[in-house]
This record gives sequence, C-alpha cells and structure tokens, in this order.
Amino acid sequence: MAIAVKCRCGKKFKVKDHMAGKAVRCPTCKGPLRIPAGDADSAAAGKSARGAGKDEGSMALDGDKKAPPPSAEEEAAISEKRNKLIASYDQAAGRRKGKTKTGEITAGKKKKATAFMKFCDGCGVVCSTLIFKYIFIVVMLSGGVLGSIFGVRCASNYVQKESGPSAPKEVRIAVLFEKVEAALEAKQWGKARDALGEILLIEPRKEVHRKYRELKKRLDEESERDGR
Repeated sequence: MAIAVKCRCGKKFKVKDHMAGKAVRCPTCKGPLRIPAGDADSAAAGKSARGAGKDEGSMALDGDKKAPPPSAEEEAAISEKRNKLIASYDQAAGRRKGKTKTGEITAGKKKKATAFMKFCDGCGVVCSTLIFKYIFIVVMLSGGVLGSIFGVRCASNYVQKESGPSAPKEVRIAVLFEKVEAALEAKQWGKARDALGEILLIEPRKEVHRKYRELKKRLDEESERDGR
C-alpha cells in the first residue's frame, strides 16, 4: 500500500510502505521530508516535517553551500598574521637580518654604484666587444714579431762581437799612426797625444820605433810653436 505525502511546498506524491519513517527529499523543492507511518498521521507528519525539516534543510543546504571568499580586509589580516609567524620563527631560529639559514644573502637595499664600479663596468663592456678583441690580437702579434726581431738582432750582434776575429795588432797600430798624422795636420794636439798613448798601450816597444819618434817629435815642436 502506498503512503501519501504532502510537502510544505504543496507537492503531493506517494511512496511505498517500506519508506515509512524515513527522511527523503521532495522531488520539486528538494526539501527534506519524513515519511509518516500511515495515512492518518500524514497531516501531523507533514506539520512536524515542516518544523523539523527547517532545521535539517537549513543544515543540509548550509552544507551544500560553499563558503564565500574572504574580503580584502580578511586577506590583509591573514597575511599579517602569517608574516608575524614567520618573523617569530626566524627570531627563534636565530637568523640574522639579511641572511638565510644557509648563509645566502637575501634581496636587500641596492648599493649605490661608485666611480670605480662604473669604470670597471665600462672596461668590461669595451673588452667584451668583438672589435676590441681583434685589436688586442693584432697588437699582441705585432709586439711579438717586433720583439723577436729586436732580440734576434741583439743576439747576432753580441755573438758577432764576441766570436768575430779581432783586428791584428799591426793593423790597429797603423790606423793609430794615421790618426796621429791627421790630428797633427788639423792641429789637434790632444787627439794626437791620445793616439800615441794608445799605440804604447798596444805595443810598448813602439816607443823606439822610428815613425813613432818622428811623430812624437813633430807633435812636441808644433805644439811648442803654437804656444801649447
């Protein structure tokens, strides 16, 4: 036998006997209803269901509704609480200002660039250009080539000077005799005396040589005549 049920919204429907005493939802308004035990109690059950259904319906509807999003003030309050908790945790953990636990520097106030820093930045920018690299390579290669040429030339001159055969003694003495004669012709008595002294340093025995004595005598006579 079916049980007649009437909802507070005015909808009437019937359910089977085994649903007696159970709570169901109205197919129209989706409100909660309790199925009465029989037809005689349907009116009373409907009234009681209206009163009891308000609470159950409000609970069920409140459960189905989603919580409204927090306002800007509530979000600010939540953020402030979170920051306070973080600050208290950092203070308890013994962290220093400006450093994390691992010793990494946190983002702080930007330092003012000094003239030296600007100069270094400018040099870095210039050195990073492709033209500067080419110029640097050319200068280094040119300097290496010129240095090599100069070094080879100096080394060859030194070797030639040290290992080359020296002029024979008689040749050097003959050159000095010619130098003395030229100095006498030019009346350069000092150069003539120096050349004669070099001859004696090379070969002291030339002092008794006929040509040496003639030049020495000529030097003395002409220098005395010239008032020297």
